[in-house]
Amino acid sequence: MRRLTASVVLVTGCDDGVPFGMAATSCSAMCAEPPSVVVGVNRAASLHAPIWKGRAFGINLLGESDRDLVTLSSDGTRRGDRFAGDRWVIGDEGVPILIDAVMALSCRIDAEFEYGSHSLFVGKVADVRLGPGSDALLWRDGRFALATDPWSE
Repeated sequence: MRRLTASVVLVTGCDDGVPFGMAATSCSAMCAEPPSVVVGVNRAASLHAPIWKGRAFGINLLGESDRDLVTLSSDGTRRGDRFAGDRWVIGDEGVPILIDAVMALSCRIDAEFEYGSHSLFVGKVADVRLGPGSDALLWRDGRFALATDPWSE
């Protein structure tokens, strides 16, 4: 499983105005019609209840300059610092959106499934925001990686 390369995202939700989030690689495009994504969230994670209760989530695709947010979002002792500063806005579905994300999606839950310890949430995309960067941060074999495009020049 460590060899499966995946984009690094911050999955976000809100509960009574309190933002929640986690770094994840368990997110994938689902289909184009309707535009949708699927994300896996452990039912024991603090983010699970806000997503389930709010019926919405955000997907914030991170770039190379966002490594610090991954570390911050993975440290349970720093939950209060995750959304500090002016890098965040509340998106159309009431979920936190990273202003300078490579891409940010606001999604409304359209379906959900339980499998093992996780819930799989299928989100219908309600809003898309494209950020300034285009080099998505990847996770491969237990560490950060970047995609290289030899045909870009």
